[in-house]
Amino acid sequence: MSGELTYWNLEDEDQRLLVIEKDFRNLLKECGRLNSLLEEKEVENRSRTKGLLRDMLEVLDAFARVFKNIEEKGKDIDQQTKRWVNSFKAIQRKMEGILRDAGVSPIEAPEGRVIPSCHAIEETREVEGLEDDIILEELKKGYIWHDEVLRTSSVITVKNNRRDKDG
Repeated sequence: MSGELTYWNLEDEDQRLLVIEKDFRNLLKECGRLNSLLEEKEVENRSRTKGLLRDMLEVLDAFARVFKNIEEKGKDIDQQTKRWVNSFKAIQRKMEGILRDAGVSPIEAPEGRVIPSCHAIEETREVEGLEDDIILEELKKGYIWHDEVLRTSSVITVKNNRRDKDG
């Protein structure tokens, strides 16, 4: 589109209307093309953002593993190491805040039961007195991003092998 208003220079009103109509149709086509391009970019951006968020979750997992190993060392840790750990915990909290602000939240299991779309069962154990699909332990935390599962939780659940008493 040249941007010129050529229809104002035409003396015949019918010609002017035809030029305006043609320009209008071209404008609608261009709007459609731009809307499609925008939708493509939004999908691409969402996918890229999900990848970055998942990478950040991996960093949080690494922090959790380090802190668990340090806790297992217990009293063998000197003061300098404790200061370092506290600094790293502050970084971890900052990252958790960034994720929270981006709409990422941990998967909850309010009744303590597996939600198939949110939990991946890694292992099952027999536990007398508990119903099947009760979560015993969360091995890896899962997260939701804007009502979409970003990463499933890896869990250990109850699965009792019930046998008929008659036989």
